[in-house]
Amino acid sequence: MNARERFAAYLEGRPVDRLPRIESKFADDTVELWRAEGYLDKRPPEEFFDLDRHESVPIQVRKFDPPEDPRTIWPSPETWYDAADSRRFPANWSAWCKEAAKRDHLISFEPWPEGMFQILGIRNYRSFVPVILFLMDEPERVRYILDFYTEYLEELIDRVCAGVKPDYAILYEPIASNSGLVISPEMARRFLAPCYRRICARLERHGIQHRFAWSCGHILPLIPLWVDCGINGMFIDQACAAGVDYLQVRKEYGPDLALLGGIDNRTLRQGEQAMIRELQRKVPPLLESGRYIPGLDDTVRVDIPFQRFEKYREWLLGTVE
Repeated sequence: MNARERFAAYLEGRPVDRLPRIESKFADDTVELWRAEGYLDKRPPEEFFDLDRHESVPIQVRKFDPPEDPRTIWPSPETWYDAADSRRFPANWSAWCKEAAKRDHLISFEPWPEGMFQILGIRNYRSFVPVILFLMDEPERVRYILDFYTEYLEELIDRVCAGVKPDYAILYEPIASNSGLVISPEMARRFLAPCYRRICARLERHGIQHRFAWSCGHILPLIPLWVDCGINGMFIDQACAAGVDYLQVRKEYGPDLALLGGIDNRTLRQGEQAMIRELQRKVPPLLESGRYIPGLDDTVRVDIPFQRFEKYREWLLGTVE
């Protein structure tokens, strides 16, 4: 089986020759250090560790030159989100699509590449308070902006899927700290549910069955919203540091919600025994319940020793495949 066939079959409950092998990503300075230490050759680390290759659809969905002041965006979202802007697609788009049609590797698509706060213009802590006040004081204007943005994304989804069929979609929603959501679950549902439903319906229309939410922080109160709106998988960045335990998520939501990652990356710094305990506690029961692709809950960062990461991948290969 190739990576595409294996990914779809596994998530759809059909037999596979082995598990999909996916890690979040490798930080550039990690790769540089490991090569300087003589551990990596010139191949990408994904190829070195025999992970399944994947790439993203190469279009620009986010704002061009976003302003520092979010209030610049609110009067006229049309200025920032124009699906007809030729800069959004690369010059070689047609050629890329022809090559993509012959691929055997995974292609992801990010049809919701900014969370609600980024759509409304948050870039740093100085823009946080104005956006929060905007949500409270002008909810109808917020709904207009989000509705316009969703319509813009629907058009981009149609254009992308006319050229290529991605294997899975990722919806980004950074909306939480390690202690909880920065707005109430009720407010998140009020603003986001209509948008999520439309995006998931448009992806469904194009046959994109696997739709993952990406977030970070303590996002547990947001999961019911995702599930209700048609999102059927998730990856939580630095999940364990925020108290998000995939075993508890699986117990509550079952295998209908596919899980990617979830292994505490901090244990690779703490020593081999800590790492093995984490793997033994979490991986076998999640795999037994189905629709779980094991991986670290964070980027592979520079303070993870090569030998530890290598041992971690060897454990996964030797124990669960």
